[in-house]
Amino acid sequence: MRKEIFYSNIHYAKETVGNFISFLELIYPIMTGDILLQSDITWHDASVPNDPISDTTSFVQNLYERRVKGTTLDAYQMELHYIECIKKKQPEKIKYLLKKLAENREENLSTNEIESLKLKFAALTAILTRISIEQGVPINQAFSLSDTLIQGLASVHSFEAWIEHVQIATNSFIGIQEEATKISQSPLIKKIINHIDDHLYEKVTLDTLASVTNKNKAYLSTQFKKETGLTIHQYIQTKKIEEAKHLLLFTEQQLFEISALLSFASQSHFIKVFKQITGTTPKEYRSKHFNTI
Repeated sequence: MRKEIFYSNIHYAKETVGNFISFLELIYPIMTGDILLQSDITWHDASVPNDPISDTTSFVQNLYERRVKGTTLDAYQMELHYIECIKKKQPEKIKYLLKKLAENREENLSTNEIESLKLKFAALTAILTRISIEQGVPINQAFSLSDTLIQGLASVHSFEAWIEHVQIATNSFIGIQEEATKISQSPLIKKIINHIDDHLYEKVTLDTLASVTNKNKAYLSTQFKKETGLTIHQYIQTKKIEEAKHLLLFTEQQLFEISALLSFASQSHFIKVFKQITGTTPKEYRSKHFNTI
C-alpha cells in the first residue's frame, strides 16, 4: 500500500496499477478456476458509459490469435485427459502428459514466463482441489493441500522447477484421493474420520469424538480399530504427520511453529512422533526433500 491512485478523481486503490493487475491475475484463477488473461483487463472512466465495441476488442484479438496458432483445442483435450488420469489415479500417464506439456510452451499469461507458469499452476490447483472434493476428499484437507502447494511456488524459479512442482502436486492429490476411496467404512467411522481431518490443527480427543458421535468411547475405539486396522490415536497422529510434511516442504515454518499449529504437546513430542512414523526427523525430512521441489 505505497501510494494513492486516482482516475477521474475517483479513488480505486492504494497499490500501483501493475501490482493490482498482478493481484487480479493471481486471485481470479483461485476463485473461479478460469484464467484471466492480461489482455482481457481493460480500464475505463467510471463517469463515462461503457463502449461495448472497445470492450470486445481484446477478446476478438485473442480469439483470432488462438485460431491462427491452433493451440486451444489441443490444450483443452490435454486438460481433459489430465483430469481423467487424476480421477483414475494413473501417475504414469500423467508423466507422459507433463512431458508433452514441456514440449508446448506457447501460451503465456504474462510477459514474465515464470509468473505465467505460476498463474497456470494456481488454476490447475483449483481444478485438482475440486476434483479431489468430488472424489470424497474432505473439503478442509483438499484446500489445505492446495494452500501449501501454492505457497510452495515461492521456490519455483524455472520451467524445470515448475514441472517438478506440478508433478509433486499431482502425486499429492492422487494420494489423498486414494485414501478417500479406501474409506468404505460405516457412516459412523466416516464421521469420525471427517471430523479428525477437519480438525487437524486442533487437539482431537476420544472424549471429543464421543461427544460428536454421541457414542460410547469404548464402542468407538473398538469399531474404529475393527474397520480401519488403526487405533483412533494412531490415525490422528498419522494424519497430523502427513500435514506436517506439507508444512515442512511448502512453508518456512520452524519446527516449534509446526508443532504448535498441529497441537502437539511439545516440539520434542512432535519430533518423536514424526520419527516413529516416517523413520526420520522433521529436520532431516526437510533437508532431504526440500531441494527436489
